[in-house]
Amino acid sequence: MTIREAIARIRRTGSSRGFGIQSPSDYSFVCDIVNCRYPYYAYSSLKKTVAGISKQERKKAELLFRIANFMQPDVTVNLGMEQWYETYISSACKRTRIYSGNRACGIDGGKQPNGTCRRLLLASCRAAARDTDLCQEIKDGTILIADGIATDNNARRQWERIANDEHSTLVFDLYDIGIVIADKKRSKTTYRINY
Repeated sequence: MTIREAIARIRRTGSSRGFGIQSPSDYSFVCDIVNCRYPYYAYSSLKKTVAGISKQERKKAELLFRIANFMQPDVTVNLGMEQWYETYISSACKRTRIYSGNRACGIDGGKQPNGTCRRLLLASCRAAARDTDLCQEIKDGTILIADGIATDNNARRQWERIANDEHSTLVFDLYDIGIVIADKKRSKTTYRINY
């Protein structure tokens, strides 16, 4: 852990377990999805299937598993993140259709009865996804997972642009990974938490 990471974790200690979050649904998301410490049903089999990744990468993959399990997306679009994340997501949601690469942008998939499509958008704020305007991809019913948001100045600027976009209504900054939930019925809220 670098000094910068240690300082960020100390600053976020007050909200690391959901303390200070007033909304019951946001508190539940942080406690039950982001900071869940209990093993899910597929963790042990996925650990065997996806072997040889670091502890930090597995922690992120398990977070994506929990989000996909919670969200049950119709479509998952991968823009620059590793392929093993797709394995975790497809295990959590068997019916999701997974698309990879920049040409997959704009894919909405099937509409739900309420007119929205549940999309899970995985994006790397590193070089792989910098040529894509991720703000245009944030539509109602989308959860965006942005990886590497603190890797360098360009990644931080891209994350700030995403987090400040008008469609990014619920933003969770987890220091190295960001989560954006687009829900037009919600007012804009940003949380900085440890996970």
